[in-house]
Amino acid sequence: MELNLGLEILKSKSVLYAEDEPSVANEVIALLNLFFKDVFYAKNGKEVLEIYEEKTPDILLLDVSMPVLDGLEALKAIRKNDKDTVAVMLTAFDDKSTLLRAVELNITKFLVKPFNKQNFISMLESCAKKFRPSDIKIDEIYTLSLENMHIQSKQNSDIKLTKKEFSLLKFMLENRGRVCKFNEILNAVYEYDKGNKDSLKAVIKELRKKCEFITLESCFATGYILR
Repeated sequence: MELNLGLEILKSKSVLYAEDEPSVANEVIALLNLFFKDVFYAKNGKEVLEIYEEKTPDILLLDVSMPVLDGLEALKAIRKNDKDTVAVMLTAFDDKSTLLRAVELNITKFLVKPFNKQNFISMLESCAKKFRPSDIKIDEIYTLSLENMHIQSKQNSDIKLTKKEFSLLKFMLENRGRVCKFNEILNAVYEYDKGNKDSLKAVIKELRKKCEFITLESCFATGYILR
């Protein structure tokens, strides 16, 4: 499975996954290992609490129905002192009463099993959003909004960007002051589309026209740097 660039932030995160069915757990753990730095596994709610205390994971992925202590009760115990850790509940039943209990515990997503690849990726995207800033500061006047792909200004009208212009500027801002190689920038701007140095230069040319306040310099035969 190719890594969605929007999920790259999860590569620095840890997840605690709880599921009492070994066959199901093995498949999901294999998937989680593709996206997360660390994957911790619990077979019941009691183990969830023990691992949570020891490892302090960034994300909780908990099955509702488990022996000893179910997922909701485990999350309820965690929420007594931790209101913010991202939590996703898994269940084999689309039960409104269970959903309401879960919502009260500040969950990010409620995922019904069995889930397909699209639902799984959607769940990961919801989790990843919790760790992304809503915007990136360019300078004292301009800010790049990650929600609408605009540059917001304190003095003038917002500047609209194309998807590739936005991806380029976001990547360069995240790597400000560092020389970024051509292949790095191409991967960030074009993802799985075909791109080359000439098409990249065209995107940079248009971005410079729209944003005269940024200093995006070419580094001979290497790439670009944003000052």
